[in-house]
Amino acid sequence: MVRKTFYCATIFVAGYLSNPAHAATCSCASVPILSSMESSSPNKNAWFFSASYETHEISDLVSGSREVNDETGRDRSAQSLVLETSRGISDTLSVAALISSVEQRRRVGNNPEESASGIGDAVFLFKYTPQKIRVYSNQGFSVGAGARVPLGEDEAKSQSGIVLAEDMQPSTGAYGGILWAHYNYAFNRAATRQLYATASYTSNGDNKRDYRFGDELVFTAGTQFHFKEKWGLTSGLKFRETERDRRAGSRIPNTGGQWLDFESTLQYHVNDSLATRLSFSLPVQRDLNDELQFTSSYSFGLGVSFVYE
Repeated sequence: MVRKTFYCATIFVAGYLSNPAHAATCSCASVPILSSMESSSPNKNAWFFSASYETHEISDLVSGSREVNDETGRDRSAQSLVLETSRGISDTLSVAALISSVEQRRRVGNNPEESASGIGDAVFLFKYTPQKIRVYSNQGFSVGAGARVPLGEDEAKSQSGIVLAEDMQPSTGAYGGILWAHYNYAFNRAATRQLYATASYTSNGDNKRDYRFGDELVFTAGTQFHFKEKWGLTSGLKFRETERDRRAGSRIPNTGGQWLDFESTLQYHVNDSLATRLSFSLPVQRDLNDELQFTSSYSFGLGVSFVYE
């Protein structure tokens, strides 16, 4: 039972769109805020711990659905460290908390590099799981609700003393509400072959400068296989739709749109309680608002998960 719980708890849907604050320009949206939370809930009195590092290249220049040549020599990247813990309160209820640390870097041509780093946003999520995959059940279903809380700096400045744009800040500086749902289906009693689907919706508030990242809808679906006892592979597609950002209620051009990404994670189970993972994400299709937007080229990450019962 411990191994089965671990298999369910470490379903990791890597990547971008689960982020409740993703802007088209990939602000602190680079942080995979909800990614590691997209799993079944731990059993009663069980703890789930996860740590992950991800790096994102954000240098593709896109007009609508067409990638265009960037003549500015722009280079943009982001790195993030995400720590998560979950606790099973009862057989059906659990609570999860997540905190992130972010580093943003950008260089345009021969200009000096701009950078900002620090604590990002935190996420708190309450989950209700009326059904889990067990020996006598091949389906699991969870719903949840929670909030994103800004903990870090959202007014970081450049070397010249100018406040950096929102897409370069470690934190959004704004509160947000989250609705979440997860479903998985096992094809055998050992739950070594599964289908999964996850949906989330994030409603964002304004920060101190009256800036609001667009509300976001994310849907992810894919398959998970466990093979040769210790290895697991998760692969799927993630659809993400984000509204335009706003400042003082006015829509900001060249923000928002739709993304479709391919995501995959390779897991290695060290033992019944400990697993490591390697993940990556690549864009499949993009349809972005207005003329030009810089957006993600790819991401990859490393992580470790631990379950204690």
